[in-house]
Amino acid sequence: MGALVAVAFYLFVPFGIFASRSFQPDPLMVMAIVWATVAIVRHHESPAPGRLLIAGIAAGLAAFVKPVSLFFTTGAYVGLAASGKEPIRSVLSRQSLVFLLLSLLPVAVYLGYGTYVAGFLTGQSEGRILPRLLASAFFWAGWLFQIRYAIGLVALVGAALGLVLVSGERETVGWI
Repeated sequence: MGALVAVAFYLFVPFGIFASRSFQPDPLMVMAIVWATVAIVRHHESPAPGRLLIAGIAAGLAAFVKPVSLFFTTGAYVGLAASGKEPIRSVLSRQSLVFLLLSLLPVAVYLGYGTYVAGFLTGQSEGRILPRLLASAFFWAGWLFQIRYAIGLVALVGAALGLVLVSGERETVGWI
C-alpha cells in the first residue's frame, strides 16, 4: 500500500509534472544509481569478478551521466564492504580498487579530454562544490524553500514521520 501511495504522489505532485516538461539528466542518473546499487548488492551477496565488473561499469555509467552519483555508488560499495567481518581490509581490498577505477575511469577520461585536450569544459567546474555552504543558514533555508516549493511541508513531515516509523521494521524490508 505504501508503494502505491509513493508512486501516486510521485506521478501527480505538481512540481513533478511541471519539471517533466524539460529534459534533465537526473532521472537517467537515478536509474543508473539504482542499477549500480543492485549490482553492488548482488556482488556483495555472492562475490564474483563478473559481478564486480558489472557493478563498476554501472557506477561508471552513473558517474558519466552526473559525477555527483559517485557519492551514492561509492557510499553503497564502501558501506557494504565495511559491514563484513574485516571492514578495513574489505574496504582497502583489491576488489575495492577495481570498483573505484571502473567507477572513475569514464568520467575522468571525459573530463580530462573536455578540459585539457578539446577545451570545451574549461571553467565548468569552478564554483560547483562549495563545502562552506553546509555551515550556512542561508543554504539550509534555501533547501527548505525548495522542498516547500516542490512537494510541500506536509509531504516532508509525512516522509520524516514514515522514516521514523519504519526504522523498527528493518527485518521486513527484504533484500535491503
